[in-house]
Amino acid sequence: MPAALNIAISKTWQEKFTLEFNYERTFWSQYENLDFEYGGTDIGGLTPYFDTPVLKDWKDTNTFRIGATIKMDNKITAMLGFAIDETPVPEKTIGFELPDSDAKIFSMGFRYQQTENLSWGAAFLTDSKEPRSLTPGVADNDVLKNGGGFSEGGAFLTTIGVAYEY
Repeated sequence: MPAALNIAISKTWQEKFTLEFNYERTFWSQYENLDFEYGGTDIGGLTPYFDTPVLKDWKDTNTFRIGATIKMDNKITAMLGFAIDETPVPEKTIGFELPDSDAKIFSMGFRYQQTENLSWGAAFLTDSKEPRSLTPGVADNDVLKNGGGFSEGGAFLTTIGVAYEY
């Protein structure tokens, strides 16, 4: 895993509204190769396809996040977030195993404080990847060397949680 530098700041008003900002620099440039070691296992005719290190040469990236937490009078806390996340994958070494692109991330959720010790909540996040076009002749990948692109990528994440504090 790469090292990451995080700088964050938050401000709370009247113990009800908190605004948070986070800047993250992820040092992906340490990921130079994808190289599997098989510990002496003979994989036969597949050796040239799986045993040769694959150049990745990723670049360092920036991520910017902003979030808000709002405590309501009815034991509910609402949370909202937005992030801009740069891809570390250069066009030259992009492949189908990680066809990444820049993303915009939206999140929202709530927590209900049922008792002094018990709370529960739910959250939803959508990670919307930007379409990415590839210039012919740049990508090392044999399938992508004539150009191409990736679109409609992303993810939807949901979570439900319960917390009991004692």
